[in-house]
Amino acid sequence: MHAKPMAFSLAPRCQLQTVQAIRRLGIRCHIGSNPQTLRAKHMSAEQNDKTLSDTEFYACGVGAAKSKVEFFEKVVAQLGCNASAVLVLH
Repeated sequence: MHAKPMAFSLAPRCQLQTVQAIRRLGIRCHIGSNPQTLRAKHMSAEQNDKTLSDTEFYACGVGAAKSKVEFFEKVVAQLGCNASAVLVLH
């Protein structure tokens, strides 16, 4: 990965509104999380309508913990974009 994603921390109460505003602009949004397989399936079922995200990236499916650079490298590769085009909100 030649460039790093930009990252910002948001207060939990601001996260949902921020993602919704970004999606209204037509920008694709993706969820990245660290749950184990069973929890990931539950979270995916809750997101089934795709109102919050276009894609879900769970550590158990990506093969690396979200806190690791490898997680972001694999996600960026799957998205098919440059890492500098990725904004990470957490």
